[in-house]
Amino acid sequence: MIEILTGRAWKFGDDINTDLLAPGVYMKGSLKELASHCLESVDPLFAGSVKSNDFVVAGRNFGLGSSREQAAFVLNYLGVAAVIALSFGGIFYRNAFNCGLPAITCSSVEEIETGHRLEVNLESGTIVNLDTAKKMKQELVKDCGLTEEEAVELINICPKTMSELRSFTFGWKKLILSETLEKILKIIKDNS
Repeated sequence: MIEILTGRAWKFGDDINTDLLAPGVYMKGSLKELASHCLESVDPLFAGSVKSNDFVVAGRNFGLGSSREQAAFVLNYLGVAAVIALSFGGIFYRNAFNCGLPAITCSSVEEIETGHRLEVNLESGTIVNLDTAKKMKQELVKDCGLTEEEAVELINICPKTMSELRSFTFGWKKLILSETLEKILKIIKDNS
């Protein structure tokens, strides 16, 4: 099934950090309250005006800062279809995938302005600005949330069998078998 997302863009600059997305002063409240303050210091109208299926578009280092997963959760809660940026903070990038929020790396975000209507094809890796007809490419991410480069790196360090995986430790944490790890092993097997 091809997943095509269509919505309007909200454009932000570089270095949008996790405290701007999920302000620390509201962390003890509900997710609804936290989401109502998302990006308020950058655009006070954002949280109250963003609509389901809209996109957040930004420059470099989107989501840099702390490891608070709520930074991705509030965008998901507000109905944001995906975040499109030049680059992402590593922890935010992973948290976005963990909560089902596509985090899309695109080198042509300067072609997008607030209010532009976008069409994003997650399978083919295309982003079309419906207002300018400009077609852009995104960095494709594999099914388990890895880029091709990350998958190759993982293949080089990962055990090759389930029995090896069960006893594999990384630092002090024992890896827990999950559906994602099953997918990773399938990718390893298919690419061996």
